[in-house]
Amino acid sequence: MQAAATRYNRVADLVTYTEVEFEAREKAVRRANGTKFSLITGDISNANDSGISYRRDRFSEVYSEMFKATSRVYKNKGGRTRDVLYATIAVLEDELTGNRLVVAVVHTASDVTGDLNKKNRTPRTLHWFSTIRNVERRINQLARAHKADARLFVADFNIDFKQAWARSLIKSVAPTFSHTWKNLNFKGGTHGNRVIDATLLRGKLKVKGSAKLFSDDVSSDHRPYIETLVWS
Repeated sequence: MQAAATRYNRVADLVTYTEVEFEAREKAVRRANGTKFSLITGDISNANDSGISYRRDRFSEVYSEMFKATSRVYKNKGGRTRDVLYATIAVLEDELTGNRLVVAVVHTASDVTGDLNKKNRTPRTLHWFSTIRNVERRINQLARAHKADARLFVADFNIDFKQAWARSLIKSVAPTFSHTWKNLNFKGGTHGNRVIDATLLRGKLKVKGSAKLFSDDVSSDHRPYIETLVWS
């Protein structure tokens, strides 16, 4: 994990993570960050697994919180009730421009593709919808409160953006946001052949070209992706 985070830090000013709730993984990211990057993450529950890492000479933290993404719960495959889900959210100020952005990262419920596509109501799909809507609402609240110029909603959405129905569903629940996967005509994905990890944008930040897959590593079963965002 440390080697992977070091590699990300070489090419990015802002890095988001999911599944860094385990202490060893969090410590590995912090070691990679050293004094040049700061990491915002929480440990309220085992489903408080998202992190925001930013280059300190590019961004400064205005505000951050661990946001309870939903009160809904569901049972995992082993029959255990999953921990309450939290999103990591930060308001950052760009040191180069003075612009502010709200960044939210969350890991949505898994194993929802079939039921969402068929519009089935299950504990997992209700959890998924509740998460997206609540985090979107909180992003917008913080953007207004802190006079942010842009909003980033980053997540493991657990649905495949290569599928038209999935993109339409995201647009229906977050209509004022646009995803950054402008080109989806490629082999592979962020999880197998599926593109389930994505960034949604709103405001004065635009994606240059399209998000694209980054070279894979062994730190996760997900493949990282990279994008260039520019102020407009």
